[in-house]
Amino acid sequence: MPERLLRLVLAGVLAGTLALLGLLVPGSTAAQAPVGPLTFSSGISAGLEPDGHVGAAFPSDNNGVYVTLTFSGLPQGSNLSRIVRLDGEDYNWDEQNGTLRCCPNGGSGRYGFPIVKRDTSEIGQLPGGLYEVLLYLNGAQVQAGAFGIGRGGDDDDSGDNDNDSGDDDSGDDDDSGDNDSGDDDDSGDNDNNS
Repeated sequence: MPERLLRLVLAGVLAGTLALLGLLVPGSTAAQAPVGPLTFSSGISAGLEPDGHVGAAFPSDNNGVYVTLTFSGLPQGSNLSRIVRLDGEDYNWDEQNGTLRCCPNGGSGRYGFPIVKRDTSEIGQLPGGLYEVLLYLNGAQVQAGAFGIGRGGDDDDSGDNDNDSGDDDSGDDDDSGDNDSGDDDDSGDNDNNS
């Protein structure tokens, strides 16, 4: 029963956060936004699609969480940046953990990046808590999303939103999908600019 209570609390906090951010309001302009909704997953494909477990709740024994999104109609010179908060406190951001390399040519496409560890900027197991990801286009907030990670012992995966028959890739060391084209910031470059 404690797992169910934790899941309900996390779902309530997530829904409340999204409502405060205006993402659950009917008639939202999110569909018309230049940056589409954020998707959270345990992996990312070479085509910058979510891979593995996709959802808003991840276990404490995770191997990192990835963010994927679409963008459309961006002008040349666009700059995408992010702030990640953990339990309301800034956890990482571009100046601390390397800039996102999205969209300088504008256009339309997909983009993805990992949520990296606070102290090392490496991909890997993230601490438990409620994460909020704020995305900015040329300094103005254009998208936000949230996900939770269990705090250990309370977060079995029964009843999760696993879209691939139970394999959440949490144990694999495969960095396919990093698609970093030789850079060293692991930010998931987008080579699909128009």
